[in-house]
Parts: sequence; C-alpha cells; structure tokens
Amino acid sequence: MGRTLWLALCVFHYLKVEGWELSFVTNSKSLDLLKEDYDEFLRLLEPAVKRFRRRTNIRNTKLWQYKKSLDKLEQIPETEQAKLLEIVNRYTILNRIMDSSNSIKLKDEDLFKMVEGAFSLDDKDQKYNDAFLELSMAARFATSNKKHAHINMGTICDVVIDDVIAIECKYIHKENNLNENISYAIEQIDRRIKDGLAQYGMVAIDMSNLIDRDSLNEFSQFLFSEFYKSYPGQVSDELEVAKSIVNSNDFSVPVRNYFTRCVEAKFIEHFIESATCRDMNINTKGILIQVSSSFCIYGENIILPVPLRMMTHFINPKLSSEDNEEIKNIIGSLCSGI
Repeated sequence: MGRTLWLALCVFHYLKVEGWELSFVTNSKSLDLLKEDYDEFLRLLEPAVKRFRRRTNIRNTKLWQYKKSLDKLEQIPETEQAKLLEIVNRYTILNRIMDSSNSIKLKDEDLFKMVEGAFSLDDKDQKYNDAFLELSMAARFATSNKKHAHINMGTICDVVIDDVIAIECKYIHKENNLNENISYAIEQIDRRIKDGLAQYGMVAIDMSNLIDRDSLNEFSQFLFSEFYKSYPGQVSDELEVAKSIVNSNDFSVPVRNYFTRCVEAKFIEHFIESATCRDMNINTKGILIQVSSSFCIYGENIILPVPLRMMTHFINPKLSSEDNEEIKNIIGSLCSGI
C-alpha cells in the first residue's frame, strides 16, 4: 500500500519566561494548497529578483529545486519529507508582505537573499536565514491584530513599526553566540532611539539552528505510538486515526511542552543570569524568540510530516506593570500573524 502524506502545520505561538504563558494552535493544510501557496511565493518574489539582478532566472535557483522536489514528494526519502515541507511552508509566510496591496517598504536586496545559497534540506545555517528572520518579523506584525500597522524595512533598522517600535533581528547560528547577539541588538536599539527612528525597541532572535531535531522526532514518535496502540475500537482508516491523535490535546500538549522546554533551557542557560540581562535598559522592552523545526510521525501505511513554528517572548522585568501589560498585548496580537 502506498504511503499517504498529510501535512499538519503546528503553530506554536507565544510564551513568557516568568510563567511561560503559551498559546498553541494546530492547523492543517493540504499538500495541494501548500503547492499553490509556494507557487504564489515564487510569482511574487520573481519581480524583486529581476529588479535587483536582471539576469537571474529564478528557475535556476534553489527555490525552483524545492518546487520540483515538492512535485515529486513521494519519491523523496521519508526522513527528508518533513524538512522539505518545513522549508517550503516557511517561505510562504512572506506572501503576505510581498503582495502589492500592502504598503510595506521592502528592499529588493533583502528579497533577493531568499534565492541565495545552495539547495539543501538542512538549510538552518545558511546566510539567507538572517534576512528571512527580518522579513518574517515584518510578516508577523503585518498580519497581527494591530490594524493598519505601518512597517518600514527601508532604514538602517531591520524593521520599524509605526515609527514607534524598532525591531533588531539576530539569527543565532551558534549556541555560544546567543548572548553576544542579543547584547549587540540592544546596543542597536539604543542607537535607533537616539537617532529618532523609534521610541522603543524589541530584539527578535531565531533559535532554529539550535534545536535537536532527532530528540524531537524520538519523543513525538514514542508518544504517537503509545496513543495509537491504545486507540479505542477497530482502526479502519489509519490516516484519520493518526490525524485525530496529532490534533488532540493529549498529544499536542506534551509535544508542545517538550519542544518549548528545549527552547527555554537554551535561552535561560545563556541569557537569564547574564550581564546582558542584568544591564538591559528599558529602551528594549523585550525579546521575541522564533523557532521552526519539524518531525515525522510514522504509521504502518502513513507518514505525517509535521512542520513546527513557535514564537516565545521574554519581557524586560524592569518595565512598569502598565508597560508590561502593553508589551504583552502587542506580542499577544502576533499570535494571529502566522
């Protein structure tokens, strides 16, 4: 029997270090819809690529290779399928900021970076991730509950929201550089405020390159197998049963907790007790922490590739209770963004 592919898009939203508040939503998207979204991404990106470097043909880049791999997904080794779906799904986030109907000021140079680098299903350490983090943060704010936000990516600051919030973004390529990157971003925010670009700022980091994917795979597969073995009644449709398990709180909550604890542990280890945290001034209201990863669930005749996206946050403990609540509400509104 041929294996059936089902794409479960698990979106892990926001939490806070003190108490680790967390919202968790699981959505599903068909493979056909994902292909349509990725085709739209390529269509929207191509004009910017041409403007920045006229002779570049997007069909000769890694992005087109991802498209061709997606079209023959069932021919790809099972362990690689979730990685491909994760990558493709990440890129489609940018559709909402490249649409001509919005007024976001983007740099063609930043968009061109999406085509740079070699084709790889292990792309977490590629340089394009730095620019992608900036663009994805713009996408989060553009589609948040904050109506008609003015987003500017045309200044020296990575992202400026409503001429009020300066977002400085750092993709963490190495674990030992996490604290150093946060410290530098805080210094940048101080300069942005001094130069009149914004009134306050937030640091955005991406810790995707630090996640132990094998550990996540092992934990999720073990948990799924236990639930599948104890599933009540006769299993007539393995796919539907698997979808039911993955979408249940009994499965999603432990996976969520395990995944978030892995992120928490690394963040706390390097930042919470550091001089950077102690010396953090109130110009920087908080730190947004973005992570993407994936795992596969295997049954006898099915595969469920599950890409994950999560955003957590740390709020500066030096803020007043009023400012703390305001920042919490702003960050909370980003939950609907991705």
